[in-house]
Amino acid sequence: MRTKSTVAGELLALASQINTGDKLQAQQVVDWARSHPKSALYAALCPLGTDGKWDLVKAAEEYLLHQARRLIAVHIVDEAGARKVVSLSVDRVSGGGYRRVKDVLMDVELTAVMLKDALAELQRVRLKYETVQALAGVWRELDRVKEQYRNEDAA
Repeated sequence: MRTKSTVAGELLALASQINTGDKLQAQQVVDWARSHPKSALYAALCPLGTDGKWDLVKAAEEYLLHQARRLIAVHIVDEAGARKVVSLSVDRVSGGGYRRVKDVLMDVELTAVMLKDALAELQRVRLKYETVQALAGVWRELDRVKEQYRNEDAA
C-alpha cells in the first residue's frame, strides 16, 4: 500500500545514502524504484498495468498532458508576460481546463475562487521558503490579506 509517508520514508532513506555535499537526483530515484518494484516509490512514479509493472504507454500519455498544461500556462500570456488563462480548483474536480482571466474577473464567485486558489498557492510557497528571513515581510502581508479575505467572507 502506497502512502505519502511511505513514499517520503523511501525518499529519505535514499537521500541518507548520498554523500555529504552531494545531491539526491531524480534519476537516482527512478533507478532505485526500477530496481525495487514492490516499493511505494515504484508505484508512485508511474501508473501500473494489470501485471503490476509500469504502464509506460499510459505514463507517456500523462506526460504529454502535463506538457500541454505547461505550454498553455507559459505561452498564453499578454505582452508583459502575465497569464491570460487560469486553471481554477473548482474546474479541476470535473476534468480541468483553463478560463480566460478577464472572464473570471467579471464573475464575483469565480474571482473569489481565484483569490482562494492564489492564497493557497502562496501558502505552499511560504512552507517552502518560510525560513528565509528576507521574506518575513512577505509572509506578514500574506497573513494580512488572508485575514482580510476571511473577514470579507464572514461579512
